[in-house]
Amino acid sequence: DPNAPQGDLAQWQALDIRAGIPEIVPQTIELFLPHPLGLIALKAISFNKGCFCGQEVIARMEYKSTPKRQLAYLQAASYEGPLPMPGMKIYADLHSTQTIGTVVNAAHETLEMLVEIQKDRMSIDGVDLEGAEGEQRVGTLIRGFAPPSPALTPDC
Repeated sequence: DPNAPQGDLAQWQALDIRAGIPEIVPQTIELFLPHPLGLIALKAISFNKGCFCGQEVIARMEYKSTPKRQLAYLQAASYEGPLPMPGMKIYADLHSTQTIGTVVNAAHETLEMLVEIQKDRMSIDGVDLEGAEGEQRVGTLIRGFAPPSPALTPDC
């Protein structure tokens, strides 16, 4: 509808994040697999029609494997700094060198993010973000899993 009010892109992105709908951007092409991002549950991939690059790997995950990572919704209780970029690494604590996940998308209303995170790390209280030039920047985050909503996934 050309007469419909124009929305704010940041609001749209925040709503997608809250709904558990990831967006693959140029920085994250080939970085994530569809299962941990919940794309199968969103019915964004069909195993019944067509062919696509990587189909064998994706089908093998569907029928023979259990993903070790999953999509999570994180909201900052307090955060000061620039918006985390897609592909930015996240850590369990400030002094860790081992990553536990990766930022998929972020929105700046109250700093909300979708992250792909190790399933065994879902119960941690907070995470730290990779900063500019590899420095780690502290972000106190509240963990909340955002499963894909069945209301948003029509049968194709």
